[in-house]
Amino acid sequence: MQILTNHIGYHTASAKRMILQCSEALAPNFPAPSAQLIDQDSGSVLRTLPVTSSGSVPGWKDRYFYLFDFSDFTRKGVFRFEVAAGNAQIHGLPFTIGDELLQDSCISDILFYFKGQRSSGRWDLADRSASFFGERSDRVDVHGGWYDAAGDYSKYLSHLSYANYLNPQQIPLVVWSLYSLGEILASRSRYRGTLLVERALEEGAWGADFLVRMLDSGGYFYMTLFDQWNKKSDARMICAFKTKQGERLEEYQAGFRQGGGMAIAALARAARFPRQEIPSDGFDCDAYRQAAEKGYEHLLRHNCDYLDNGRENIIDYYCALLASVELFTTTKDATYLEGARSWACKLSSLFSDEKKCWFAEAGNSRPFFHASDSGMPILSLLRYAEIEVNASLKAETLALVEQACRAELSLASEVHNPFGLARQKVKAVGGKERSSFFVPHENESGYWWQGENARLASLACAMRQAAAALAACGSSEGLLEQMQAFATAQLDWILGFNPFDTCMLAGRGRNNPRYESFYPNAPGGICNGITAGFFDESDIDFLPKAAIERGDHRWRWSEQWIPHGAWFLMALAAEMVDGGDQ
Repeated sequence: MQILTNHIGYHTASAKRMILQCSEALAPNFPAPSAQLIDQDSGSVLRTLPVTSSGSVPGWKDRYFYLFDFSDFTRKGVFRFEVAAGNAQIHGLPFTIGDELLQDSCISDILFYFKGQRSSGRWDLADRSASFFGERSDRVDVHGGWYDAAGDYSKYLSHLSYANYLNPQQIPLVVWSLYSLGEILASRSRYRGTLLVERALEEGAWGADFLVRMLDSGGYFYMTLFDQWNKKSDARMICAFKTKQGERLEEYQAGFRQGGGMAIAALARAARFPRQEIPSDGFDCDAYRQAAEKGYEHLLRHNCDYLDNGRENIIDYYCALLASVELFTTTKDATYLEGARSWACKLSSLFSDEKKCWFAEAGNSRPFFHASDSGMPILSLLRYAEIEVNASLKAETLALVEQACRAELSLASEVHNPFGLARQKVKAVGGKERSSFFVPHENESGYWWQGENARLASLACAMRQAAAALAACGSSEGLLEQMQAFATAQLDWILGFNPFDTCMLAGRGRNNPRYESFYPNAPGGICNGITAGFFDESDIDFLPKAAIERGDHRWRWSEQWIPHGAWFLMALAAEMVDGGDQ
């Protein structure tokens, strides 16, 4: 038996839950347990809690959960739980309750992580004269940016383009999130003028400079600088690639969904922040704006030319929508507002309230599911609503956002779900549509499935931003509370409130997973996380024995990846926006 909590702790006003986990065989052998909440310093029992609910999660083998809710406990301090279960007394480990606890504990760590992931040394030297795969013989300077993961020193705007429906947003997402974080921190009296603001904007500028270099003189962005996972500096080439063999492709031009749209959004946002004392490689706000506008104009004419199947889908729509919104915010050019309206209309058409999901593309019943960016449809619509001056269009957009949020809540509650973990509609290649906690192993990539901490954090961010927007529209308090609790649950899972009692943020909490011996994880980074079962997808797994020593599989769980940190920062920032100034 084991007591599970968020290892770091809880915001004073947030939802707070504890779980006693035991085997299904053991559960019937004792009466319903009770829990004592204890002050860590004095040892005083502050509250005795009854079980809120109990049961197993369908498919999760030999796990039974007793849930205890203490959301109404708002005292600040350090606490722990003790649970009496039959003749056993189970002792929990300490956790903290405080104001903006996760922001104060985690933001600095993650910023240090990104600085440590900067491309440097012989790899960055090679990138100053990078070659192209295929017929093109010239070289370009694409130094800067960040390594993609603990074991991958390549640099990605996106990848998995050959799969069409799975493109994750990578370095451009990091840039956009860092500028978003810096802006929000600067608006808070608690952080205004602190080094956190400066560090976020400096790191964002490091990435924005790289994105300018990744823009070809022809107007398109290069999708990937890839070494086929061999870490050899002379193997780095601008290319695309496919499958787990890393087969290089010459189609390195990035469409909206392939990192181009997010690069435009990131640069347009960066253009609103003067560099001041941040060192420059020659790129100022005007250079960022010009690069963003050039890239957007080019993709309006050529996007479908760069897509592997020649058809735009939901990922194009939300990336292009975000790009047009950021361009309008920066330039005030009404052309971009009109573009945003068009992209928002296309995106909105893909939501099905009946199915409780987004479709991947028009005329295709495949549901949209994603391992890292599931919050993007909602977030891009929220950004659009912020700039929309037409009251009717804005109201329609926010009504759709509310529908989409309700759908997320509905999916999460379809089964007994004590952790409040997000679920999504999925469809494996050759399989039937179903609801699942995790992406199917058999998907269009042929190999790519991994822990989904980025997806969870993206949904936490989306729910928090949506709650703030819907509160201003008079949505019901009950709905807003559910949305906030959902958001909190996703971050709790990442920070140790999960069946493996593992904190995924290195350097915090307990049981931080290790990656491979010579490619260690870094403090402040977040690993991939928990997946569907290795052999049985209705179950769950984290570093299962069958795969723990296999380099072709271990990465799925324990390797750090930059989108996890980016989305986690965005989720923390979204909570500050919703909480008002302090």
